[in-house]
Amino acid sequence: MPNLSLLQKTQIVTLLEEGRSIRALAQRFEVNKSTILRAKRKWQQERVVLRKNGSGRKRVTTPEDDENLIQFLRNNPFESVVTAINRTNFPGHVRTARNRVREDSELPS
Repeated sequence: MPNLSLLQKTQIVTLLEEGRSIRALAQRFEVNKSTILRAKRKWQQERVVLRKNGSGRKRVTTPEDDENLIQFLRNNPFESVVTAINRTNFPGHVRTARNRVREDSELPS
């Protein structure tokens, strides 16, 4: 399912309440009809369009793993992320490590 933004979900609910068809909205937002139906059902049942907190995929790494990676890169600014992964036994993928670096505001991306 494509991740619709909060704005898109709000627009979908508003347009559905105005009487627009599910098919027309699916074409307009370039998503499958089931995506529109899911947003409609969630609104009817819960009266909310936000995702539940913690509903996404669980993290592969612990805060300690993240901190070890970041600390290594702070102490060795000219080392690559791949080297940092190997030296710190970081359990995640290279993409995960790069995401953690990006999340840390003190390190350049």
